[in-house]
Amino acid sequence: MTEMHHEEPLLYVPHGDGHLCLSVNEGLKTDRRGDYRWLDPGKIYLLDNGRLEETTMLEGDCLTLIPTLSCNEGCLMCPQRKGETDIGRRSMLVAQAIDFSRIRQVYITGGEPYTDPALLEAIVALIPSDIEVSILTNGTLDLLGSSFLLRECLRFCIPLYASISDIHDRIAGYRGFYRTITNLFHLGNNGAIIELRNVITKENYKNMPLYAHYVYNNLPFVANVAFMGIELMAEAKDNTDDLWIEPGEYSPFLIEAVSYLTGSGIHCDLFNMPLCTLPPELRQFYVASISPWKRSYSAACGGCGLKARCGGMFFSSMRSYERSISPSIASGE
Repeated sequence: MTEMHHEEPLLYVPHGDGHLCLSVNEGLKTDRRGDYRWLDPGKIYLLDNGRLEETTMLEGDCLTLIPTLSCNEGCLMCPQRKGETDIGRRSMLVAQAIDFSRIRQVYITGGEPYTDPALLEAIVALIPSDIEVSILTNGTLDLLGSSFLLRECLRFCIPLYASISDIHDRIAGYRGFYRTITNLFHLGNNGAIIELRNVITKENYKNMPLYAHYVYNNLPFVANVAFMGIELMAEAKDNTDDLWIEPGEYSPFLIEAVSYLTGSGIHCDLFNMPLCTLPPELRQFYVASISPWKRSYSAACGGCGLKARCGGMFFSSMRSYERSISPSIASGE
């Protein structure tokens, strides 16, 4: 292979029994396997400004790709600062180089992936058809023009924050409720697998029972509904006072919503919250979803009998959850 004389940035992407080295700027491959023989074959690394660091793109057999950090919405609880970086370039290079034989699932997120539809199309085209692809999109842009719409193993994860347009739009920072609903109908008519996502906030927690009725009566084709805790980073951290609601306050509304949906045949998942903050009757729907690099536990969690099942809490939200966690209660169902 051609030896490159520039220094950085470089991506080290697992392939075969080693790593391929790629120049983020030029997209060239170079044989630098001998430079870092100790690299974990299950990790993607970035060498930039003289520092070699693990990225969060690959966790086990799940790969996360981000075509862009740009977004057409301004969600109050967005955990990412918007900005232009080379993240789309990196994602494309990884999709071109990685050994997909070890990958089970690909998450495509952002930003809003559909703000760069050409790059999104190009990335999805590189993913083998037998690998599950989940696209996290706000559902307000043109989802139907994609050539991959009828791809097998494709899931759309779309936020719907309320059954009332004003509440949803206020949380999203964008008047997109009816565009999202229209796209949900179109996707449903095309047989797409849809996961609705609802982040629980002070703005919408009382709406959850009505939300459940709305979903069943208007969107019964969705595969599941995920109710989620807040990651207090970036915009969410700035808006904590307007968003944060104690689990004890929202639990009665969440119980009613989940009971209605599951009783109506729509599966529910509960993401991004400590297990012990949920009432016992809801723990069967709990998913330990927080990525390891974002996950924290309180010192009080050390003796909890359910810790092995618990996904902990976002390190950015730990101080807020400290008031609600109950390890002594969580030690038994």
